[in-house]
Amino acid sequence: MIVSIWADDIKKAHLPLKYMKIKEMKNNYISCIYEGNINDLIDSLNDINITKITINEPTLEEIFMHYYKEV
Repeated sequence: MIVSIWADDIKKAHLPLKYMKIKEMKNNYISCIYEGNINDLIDSLNDINITKITINEPTLEEIFMHYYKEV
């Protein structure tokens, strides 16, 4: 799934990085492909002030590029 999170300071969150393929990360934003348990991700966000979060299924192109880059 594609997860995008906007927060006051996303870098303070204890994110489950081993399940994340980060696409973009800034001070208040992160976008990633997440392959773990969504409840673990939500639990890791308890200590920060989230302003917006979106969770979507990846497009066919994103799935292809994800595996293409790993080869």
